[in-house]
Amino acid sequence: VDPYGTVAPFIDAAVQAIADGGLLCLTSTDMPVLGGNYPEASFARYGGTPLKAGYVHEMSLRLVLNAVVSSAARYGRVAEPLIS
Repeated sequence: VDPYGTVAPFIDAAVQAIADGGLLCLTSTDMPVLGGNYPEASFARYGGTPLKAGYVHEMSLRLVLNAVVSSAARYGRVAEPLIS
């Protein structure tokens, strides 16, 4: 999934569309939200609020992974990150 902007609206459908043992690849150009400039939007989209810190990219990745894992759990599935 490679949207222009946030990947959040597509996560749920993408998780449902993946076959067992399948691979889901995501990209996101939502760094102002994931980077802490809009914490309310981040919480609404990804379920967490980032901090403005030197490790902003790591934290952003963890927020997106949390959204994917939470979505997968709703359908009794497991999401395991392979690379980042």
